[in-house]
Amino acid sequence: MRRSRAQTTIDFAIGAGVFLLAVAFVVAFIPGMLDPYEGIQRETVTADRVATQLSTDLLGDPNEPYTLDTDCTVAFFGDTSPTTCRFTGSDLTERISVGDTQSVDVMLVADLDDDDAATTLCWDTDSESLVEEGAAVCDVDELLVEQTSDPPTDTGSVVVAHRIVSLANTDVTLLVRMW
Repeated sequence: MRRSRAQTTIDFAIGAGVFLLAVAFVVAFIPGMLDPYEGIQRETVTADRVATQLSTDLLGDPNEPYTLDTDCTVAFFGDTSPTTCRFTGSDLTERISVGDTQSVDVMLVADLDDDDAATTLCWDTDSESLVEEGAAVCDVDELLVEQTSDPPTDTGSVVVAHRIVSLANTDVTLLVRMW
């Protein structure tokens, strides 16, 4: 009784060819899929760190994370530095500890009038409450926005980190954009 093998040279060549094509596909296309993330990796990590730092430490009490202190938050966006707050520095890059080469934009947004559109917020010092940008009582100096430069027109190069926080008993979104 003689046994014969069913494998031939052609079967082996086809199997090896399919394997080599699969390896070539992985080597050719996987690095290209990761390329868009290589240039913005530093900004992604930094934006996430800054958003967490602001929402859990600098603008409030670390024992109550994601609850912002009203006085410290208004002072942060108003370019003043009260002694009771946890941040120091004369400009935004010093306050959040980023280099001068990175551009950053920090803002608070919310939908206060339930029109399904989040808007930049202002702090009305007369009524001591949050109002949306564009309201009659919203002064440009009271906008809760701080930025180092204007964002680029190419939105693909902007990295955004956000945290849902509480300010003056209102849920708002803290946005940190870096480019």
